[in-house]
Amino acid sequence: MLRRVSGHSGTGPGVASVRESDRLRHRSRVLSTLNIVIGHFGGLGAVTRAAARELRRHGAIVLSLDEPDAVAQAEVANRCGADVFVGVDAASADRTIVHYYRVPGFESIGGRTLATSMSGALAGCGLDVDQPCGMRLPILRETRMPAVLCRLAPVRSSVDSAVAVGDALATAVREWTEEPSLSAVEGLSTDLSPPCA
Repeated sequence: MLRRVSGHSGTGPGVASVRESDRLRHRSRVLSTLNIVIGHFGGLGAVTRAAARELRRHGAIVLSLDEPDAVAQAEVANRCGADVFVGVDAASADRTIVHYYRVPGFESIGGRTLATSMSGALAGCGLDVDQPCGMRLPILRETRMPAVLCRLAPVRSSVDSAVAVGDALATAVREWTEEPSLSAVEGLSTDLSPPCA
């Protein structure tokens, strides 16, 4: 009977959400103890290099990936035991948007709070930024750690301002590391409406 009901969580946030919340509560909040993977999917290497350089300046262990295949990037991040993944891609729209993993019935709390931090930091460096959006994208689905995908727009402005955009990404990761989704962890969202279209 216990085996049969173990997968059911009633109307609460679900077992996976509770496990992720517990991991976030108990993980290190010291940037230099965490493995951070930052990857781009073509054309935005200047941004990821700037972000990696700024994070390393603050003592972080950072692996930069330049690989167009999202699944390959996820495999590397999983294999090296990354604590957080930040992906950077060119947006097809004219506004920047940050995605985190969300499906009906589950969302990554760590991903959502990192996406919120990223959105604020990117807006602060002059980009037009939409609200964070939960989706089931390959890079977010395949990674085992909190992960976000920042789709930057306009691409030309993002490249021209690569240092400022990279610094914004690094600032968001640092803030998230020091305050790992405390408000989201304390009050788990029970809004399990469908993710963004």
